[in-house]
Amino acid sequence: MIGALLGILCGALFGFVLQRGRVCFSSAFSDLYLSKDNYIIKAGLLAIALTAIGFMLLAQFGLIKLAPSALNWGGVSVGGYLFGVGMVLAGGCAGGMTSRIGEGSTTHIVAGLVYGLSAWSASSGVLKPLKSWANGMKVIVRNVDPKYFVSDEGTAIGPSLSNMFNINPWIPTLVFAIIILVCLFAVKTTKRDGVNLKWWVIGVALTAVNMLTYFLSAQFAQRQYGLGITAGWINILKTWTSADSGAEAAPTLNFAGGIVIGVISGAFISAMIRKEFKWRVPKSGKDYAYAVIGGMLAGFGANFAGGCSIGHFLTGSSLLSLSSFIASLFFLLGNWTMTRIIYGSPVGDHWSN
Repeated sequence: MIGALLGILCGALFGFVLQRGRVCFSSAFSDLYLSKDNYIIKAGLLAIALTAIGFMLLAQFGLIKLAPSALNWGGVSVGGYLFGVGMVLAGGCAGGMTSRIGEGSTTHIVAGLVYGLSAWSASSGVLKPLKSWANGMKVIVRNVDPKYFVSDEGTAIGPSLSNMFNINPWIPTLVFAIIILVCLFAVKTTKRDGVNLKWWVIGVALTAVNMLTYFLSAQFAQRQYGLGITAGWINILKTWTSADSGAEAAPTLNFAGGIVIGVISGAFISAMIRKEFKWRVPKSGKDYAYAVIGGMLAGFGANFAGGCSIGHFLTGSSLLSLSSFIASLFFLLGNWTMTRIIYGSPVGDHWSN
C-alpha cells in the first residue's frame, strides 16, 4: 500500500508540472516539425541532461541502482514507430493524454482507457505471443559494475553508454549532459503561447520529480526506475477488472498504477487552481474515432517497445540507454509521419519564422 501511495504522490507532482507547463512530447515533436517551436523539447532535453547527472549522484551514494532497459531491436523500432503515429491521433503522448484527463477532456479519457487496454493485450492478452517472440531478440549486458547498476540474478539490464565501455560511468554521463547543455543554450528559444513557466524551469521541475520518483520507488517499492506511464495503466486496469470479477488473488494497485492516478489528480488540481478545468466534448464524433485508433496504436507500440515517451525518452534517455535512444528516434519518426499526413508539410508560413 505504501508503494501505491508514494506513486500517487510522485504522479501528482508530475501531473501538476505537465499541466502547469503544458508539457506533451507529442505536441513538442509535432511543433518542432511544423513550426520549429522548440520550447517544450528544450525543456525535455534539459530534464534528460540534468536527470542523467542526478541519477548518477543517487547511484554514487547507493540510493538507487541504474537499470537501463534491455535492447529489443524489433520492439523499439516497430513499437516505437507505432507509438509515434498513435500519439498524434490520440492527441497526446502517454503523459500528455493522461494529464489531459485531469483537465476534463473526454476524448483523452477514451484514448487513455484504450491505450491501457491495448498495452495490456500486448503483454498478457491475445497479442502476447507476438510480444514473446519479440522478447527473444533482446540484447542484455552482463558483468556490470554492481556499484552503479542492478546486478541481481535474472534482471535483464540493457546496453547503455555507461555500461558498454570499461570506464567509470561518470565519464560518458558528463560528456552526454554537457553536449546537451551546450546545444540548448546555444540555440535560441522560440516563444510559446499559453505557457507561463520558463522552459528551463519546466526542465528543472521534471528533473526533480523524476529523481524523487526513482529514489522512492527504489527504496519502498523494489522498483528500480523513474517516471513511466504504460505499466501504470496496465496495473490499474488489472486491479479494476480483477476486483469486479471477485478473483481471490486479485492484483492490487502498485507504485506504477499510483503514478497514473497521481498524474490525473495533479493535473486536475493544477487545472482547478488555474480555472482551466472544463468538461470538453468534441463537436465531431470522428475525434473519438481518432482517440480509439490512436490509443490502440500507441498502447500496443509502447508495450512492444518496452516504454512510452515518458519511460523511454524522459527516463530511459537519462540512463543513457541505447534502447531508449532508438525508441525515441522512432517515436519522432512516427510522430512526424502522422503529423505530415494530418497537417501537411512544413512549408510556407510554417517555416517563415
